[in-house]
Amino acid sequence: MKQLEESLKEKNLRVTNARKIIFDILKNSERPLSPKNVCDELSNLSVSNADQASVYRNLVLFSKIGLAHKLDSGKYTVCQLENDRTKRHIHIIMCCTECMGVYELNEKKTQTYMLSKKIINSIKQLNHISSLTFSGVCEACDN
Repeated sequence: MKQLEESLKEKNLRVTNARKIIFDILKNSERPLSPKNVCDELSNLSVSNADQASVYRNLVLFSKIGLAHKLDSGKYTVCQLENDRTKRHIHIIMCCTECMGVYELNEKKTQTYMLSKKIINSIKQLNHISSLTFSGVCEACDN
């Protein structure tokens, strides 16, 4: 929760109870969540004042300030890297098609990271990149 509070205060944004609960739901989930999934969890917690539009806006905000990633599926997952916000870095995300797990690669020596870095460096006028997403079967499901 400290990471959420620091990130919000850094951007002069309010730390609200709703934001804390939404972030907590996202952080404790083993799978990526859609805004509707988060609303369902809020309902299970008897939090009735959070509508889907508010949840969506908060998930987008978390994504913009680097606390979460929006996947190609439209679902959100918490950024798994403890990042230094003063440095730009690439988020390489692996989505398992079997268990639906999401894994963020953080080893700078992995072949995937090195290949991604090589591709990115070869683009002359790269405007924006925040993450690369790969899908396939994770190591645990492959066994």
